[in-house]
Amino acid sequence: MSNSLPHWPFILRGQPERERENAHTPIRRRGQVLAKARKQCLRILPNDWRLLLWEEETKEAILFTDGPMQIRLVPAGCFAQTCVKGDINRACATALARLSKYVGGDNQRSVTLAAERPLLLQKVLGLWQFSVRLSAVNDIRVAPEPRAKKVRIIVQGPALWAVTTWRGRLTEQSALRAETAIIGAIARSRRWFACGPSMVRIDAAGSLLPFVGGFEIALPVSTQGSLNDGYIHNTECSPSNRRMDQPSLPVS
Repeated sequence: MSNSLPHWPFILRGQPERERENAHTPIRRRGQVLAKARKQCLRILPNDWRLLLWEEETKEAILFTDGPMQIRLVPAGCFAQTCVKGDINRACATALARLSKYVGGDNQRSVTLAAERPLLLQKVLGLWQFSVRLSAVNDIRVAPEPRAKKVRIIVQGPALWAVTTWRGRLTEQSALRAETAIIGAIARSRRWFACGPSMVRIDAAGSLLPFVGGFEIALPVSTQGSLNDGYIHNTECSPSNRRMDQPSLPVS
């Protein structure tokens, strides 16, 4: 959705050139005011509505489909990341507040950054780890340093992920059930094997439709023929069936 109003064509006669150039200024200012008001409205709503501030979505290539499961090639990128303890939904609200502040200008350069959905979530050493991709940052060395100590910048290379959608409200129990389902789907494919901990991908605010919402569950995968088939072979990939509630290393 555009943050500015359309500039309708019109003709100005008998005015100096500078006045003609400035004729669009009130419209631009009105668009900026509307964009600012929109952001302010979102900030007073439930924290998970902050997802709506990130209008872009990560461009992923679908390489293989088996029923509801898709094998996707996810591009490399830089991410803002934070860890939160406690209930999964309260943790999500806290993480969104931290990450949206960082991309909204709460960094050492005071610059606003573009971010992409989905919001990524893993359980790591008893904490909920949330990450959001920074759209225009391809090199971690040029990413603005966070002011908040609980936010860090990481880089992730391209990787293959098995992804499926799970209907219903996000809870720790529903995430575990979704993980069990996708592990079974991968096993039935007889081509791919899981090679790391699962990840929840959140694309919409759960408070919008709390009882009929949904999320994606994803597992990093590899295959014996990945190199010969031209697919990217996930680094240090070995078969794994670890569940979300077991200790695992961060994705970075």
